[in-house]
Amino acid sequence: MRFDKRSKIEKAASSEDFPYASTSVRFEPDKSRLIATDGRILAIVPCEPEPDDAAGQIQPQAFATARKLTPRHSEPRIGANSKIEFVDGSTLPRLEDVRFPEVDGVVPTGKASVTFGLNVALLSRLAAALGTETVRIEFVDDGLPLRVSPIEGVPGARGLIMPLKEH
Repeated sequence: MRFDKRSKIEKAASSEDFPYASTSVRFEPDKSRLIATDGRILAIVPCEPEPDDAAGQIQPQAFATARKLTPRHSEPRIGANSKIEFVDGSTLPRLEDVRFPEVDGVVPTGKASVTFGLNVALLSRLAAALGTETVRIEFVDDGLPLRVSPIEGVPGARGLIMPLKEH
């Protein structure tokens, strides 16, 4: 399977197993996708399966290893058969296939009522300036800055962030 090296799908996997979370990344070659969730966030990333690939769980560290072993202008590749194989011939054992949360029924399919783009690095800086890791974002009107306030943090703190113009 090949995947876009900009994706860090493993960042969405949980560090501990509990219902609706997984410590691994689910590979679904029939739907050409990788899925990871920690129960609070869910990431679905497209991939290009190869004919011999089999569905199942993949260790998060396999993706970092594949990116590291990939030449500069190529897409990372992981062979996902009875074992996980890398371009240099090294391998990892394949994880036992476990029940993975069903994601298709959770992803909303209706039309969005409000959409806007944000630079997450700027939002992270603003949250730090407000003394928090959790923020409330308020949309007032098109073209106006978004109001940002801490959910927990410095009482009375507030800020603004400009939405990105989407092309």
